[in-house]
Amino acid sequence: MADRLDSVLVATDFSPPSELAFSWGAQIARSHGARLLLVHVLAPPMPVADFAAPPLTLDEELREAARERMDELLAAPSLDGLETEGMLLDGMPAQAVLTAAGESHAHLVVVGTRGLTGFRHLLLGSTAERIVQGAEVPVLSVHPEDPRPEEAPRILLVPTDFSSDAAAALAAADHCVSLSDRETRVILLHVFHVPAEYRSYGPAGTFFKFTDELRDSLRDRLEELAAPMRREKLKIELMTAEGIPAEVIVRVATERKVDLVAMGTHGRSGLAHLLMGSTAERVVQHAPCPVLTVRRPAEAPA
Repeated sequence: MADRLDSVLVATDFSPPSELAFSWGAQIARSHGARLLLVHVLAPPMPVADFAAPPLTLDEELREAARERMDELLAAPSLDGLETEGMLLDGMPAQAVLTAAGESHAHLVVVGTRGLTGFRHLLLGSTAERIVQGAEVPVLSVHPEDPRPEEAPRILLVPTDFSSDAAAALAAADHCVSLSDRETRVILLHVFHVPAEYRSYGPAGTFFKFTDELRDSLRDRLEELAAPMRREKLKIELMTAEGIPAEVIVRVATERKVDLVAMGTHGRSGLAHLLMGSTAERVVQHAPCPVLTVRRPAEAPA
């Protein structure tokens, strides 16, 4: 995330989830004094029924309805004092949003995760997945069940695997909390997994000694990450846990009533297509709060 957040882009299809994403984007833009850019994409027309082409006037009618809806959102009293802009684009939604983000030099993209499709597992092949995969800037994914953004996040969960992506997510989280004058907390979490086969070698005491030594080593590495961030009004909690990373991350976020999860997208694998079966995909799908995903710069090592 840029040191100075000048522009926040919110992608909308005017569904309830995207309206909640718009609320989050507006709150972030206000807290940073940033410009708010609202983007809606008119996709190529689809048949309204089998073997029936859409009426010739449908495209223009949809365009006019979209413009009216966008103007209505941007005229909300809650946006008074903010610099705002609405963009109505044509094309495939994800690619059009990514192009707009690049051309407008947006520092953050905010997107609702379910949209008009209503699928519970939102990301497989969806617009949200493609935006998270392709964005060169952080993406905030907002779920329909997430709370409205009454104020800046107070408790943040930052999972780390010590990769450069995870470091970028930690820097973004630090940037978020640095703007708050309230007491805030960052939970820095590393999840490790010891295969069950190791338990069959030697006495149980040997296995548990190994696990304890591993935890001590991991906490030392977490402390190295936390040390530069420590300051007044910011409490950093170090946490290690054994288990499946996505499951542990979601459980901790739920149990600790986390306001925001910030995490890297590629991790140690360095795969370009991060979300197919990955930890990031599962966390974005199931987290009880918005998830900020951060990619490392293209030139940075994994």
